[in-house]
Amino acid sequence: MQGPKITTAIPRKRYELGPYGVVVLGEVESPDPITYLHILALVPEGASDPHVYVTCERTAGGDTRFRVIAEGVDQVLPLAEACGSVEDFAKTALRVIQEAMGMTEVTPVPVM
Repeated sequence: MQGPKITTAIPRKRYELGPYGVVVLGEVESPDPITYLHILALVPEGASDPHVYVTCERTAGGDTRFRVIAEGVDQVLPLAEACGSVEDFAKTALRVIQEAMGMTEVTPVPVM
């Protein structure tokens, strides 16, 4: 999986979602040609590499997009309006992950 290349970032929120840890990053610095506004990384317990990324990005053309990246998946969803605040992004990204992974009955538990 080719996820975002992150040089530095500030953790804004953390959650536990069943057997996964979730971190929401802001103030992301990256050598990628995309500006990352927010990144959510879903990491299986005991692992160090994310299983899924959800990103809010600003493209070189100035467009904002909401993207999901996982093994075999790189999809832009029509949810750019969720890219405003970190709270809106986290809520929407968690919902997308829960639906995609069949975890709608699992409640995200805030850790930070």
